[in-house]
Amino acid sequence: MHALFSQVEVFLNNKLVTPSSTAYPYRAYIETVLNFSKDAKDSHLTSALFYKDKAGKMDAVNPLAQDADANTGLKKRHAHTRASRSVVVEGRIHFDLFAQDRYILGVVPIKIKLVRSRNPFCIVSSAENPTFKVVIEECMFRVRRVNVSPSVMMSHSQSLQHITAKYPINRIDCKVVSVPRGNMSGNQPNIFQGALPNRIVIGMVDADAFNGTYTKNPFNFKNYDISIMGLTVNGENLPGKPLQLNFGAESNYISAFQTLYAGTHKMFENQGNGITREEYANGYTLFVFDLTPDLCLGDHVQPIKNGNVSIECQFGTPLETAINIVVLGEF
Repeated sequence: MHALFSQVEVFLNNKLVTPSSTAYPYRAYIETVLNFSKDAKDSHLTSALFYKDKAGKMDAVNPLAQDADANTGLKKRHAHTRASRSVVVEGRIHFDLFAQDRYILGVVPIKIKLVRSRNPFCIVSSAENPTFKVVIEECMFRVRRVNVSPSVMMSHSQSLQHITAKYPINRIDCKVVSVPRGNMSGNQPNIFQGALPNRIVIGMVDADAFNGTYTKNPFNFKNYDISIMGLTVNGENLPGKPLQLNFGAESNYISAFQTLYAGTHKMFENQGNGITREEYANGYTLFVFDLTPDLCLGDHVQPIKNGNVSIECQFGTPLETAINIVVLGEF
């Protein structure tokens, strides 16, 4: 569902409160893949037409292929839409304010603008000259309203004359940078400047898939034979030394695989995200870094710190195609 929209703009009191970014589908996908368990993905998340793609077969764009050669996630999505049938999808918009549990003041008008993705981005096809398109027949925003006691409303009105309303949100900033074909370095100096993020997620996709092409899955996060991956914060390696990796025959990438769990506080807990070590190298290569001093992001409020964050990234072999590095910072 979220791949249908390249950008979601939210206005509160006619003021834009979302960052200008066309990477909304990547934020939605990464947050879903990392934060939900296999049970959730196999059950209620299918309401938004989320079906996990088969690792190693993400760019198998023919939904009618035999199971051994097919992307099983694509086959399940195709079953809902084949022969141009209508399908109903429903899910939560991935926006900071919508992910917290406090009520929004009733006197604040909310406006949501959904910007459509290009058809070649949200549709894949093995046809020679595909002309498929998505037609949105109806769009509805479902919201819960509550009746608040008049005395509470009066108290709010009096307080707002002196202070502003404050909400405990985790702000997400998504950045996208390009690396040309043939490069062996993906270093990105000063990817974040000013306030330091508490968590960073890094993934890489083909540049043409990011821009939209019928023949590629835009969410195929390949490993690109990454040999070194790390962060420097104000010149210091954090949360530790850069990861030394090998995605070749003598594979050595478990330390990177474990960041999916250590960086989301699932390590040594009875929970997960359904991504196995074999799948990690074949379409789910994401790096998650918790930059909080006590590694307890989410348990309590973290102090705001300022500085610069840079990405240190090296490839074992020259890039065969131009890529885009998708970076999510959580503040």
